[in-house]
Amino acid sequence: MTQTQQAMEYECPCCGAALIFGSDSQQMTCQYCDNTFDLETVQAYRDSKSPPIPMEERWDTVDNGQWTQEEQASVKTYTCQSCGGELIPLDGVFGAVTEEAVRD
Repeated sequence: MTQTQQAMEYECPCCGAALIFGSDSQQMTCQYCDNTFDLETVQAYRDSKSPPIPMEERWDTVDNGQWTQEEQASVKTYTCQSCGGELIPLDGVFGAVTEEAVRD
């Protein structure tokens, strides 16, 4: 009988980055914010979170991937006076558009 083990990936409760298990310390360490946690704390944190939403349920998509005329008319953009980056607020959240993204 063959037993298959699935690798578990844990995220830092502080910043959300991936945690690395240190076999010497028997602790989970975040390489981003440098916090350490015992395995029980990380598992409790993971179990307390709601299950992730599958990717296909996160985004509304259209066949051609283009914005409708109504959407285009309602978009407001702001230009950064320092770098020239274009900011597009969507539902109260700003996202930056770089020149590379526009060219792609």
